[in-house]
Amino acid sequence: MLFYNDEGTENGGLIFGGRRNEKGEVVDSGGSLSFDKYGASQIVQLAGVDDKEDKFAGLAVNDQNGRRYRRIWVGRGDDGASVISLMDAKGRKRIVMQVAADGAASLDFLDADGHVAKHVE
Repeated sequence: MLFYNDEGTENGGLIFGGRRNEKGEVVDSGGSLSFDKYGASQIVQLAGVDDKEDKFAGLAVNDQNGRRYRRIWVGRGDDGASVISLMDAKGRKRIVMQVAADGAASLDFLDADGHVAKHVE
């Protein structure tokens, strides 16, 4: 389902699907609800995927400074950790707050090259 603005231009959508391959493996399963910036691509997306390749669910906020960069991710990753990541204007992770599946919590501050400058447990 696509969403359109008053001018008839697409500005978001709701998609979902799922299928198994001939071996019975789930190879496509997920959904997404997205909203676009006027005249541009997605700025907010709520997504969930749980198939053979990927397992994540969360909320992404993207920036539109000439190029599309993810600025915020709040969700769950493949490893089962709950994560909040804050990225700079070029999409580089700068702060990552995480609670691992085993309950271990951490907070990382990263430099512009992606190296951990400070780690707090």
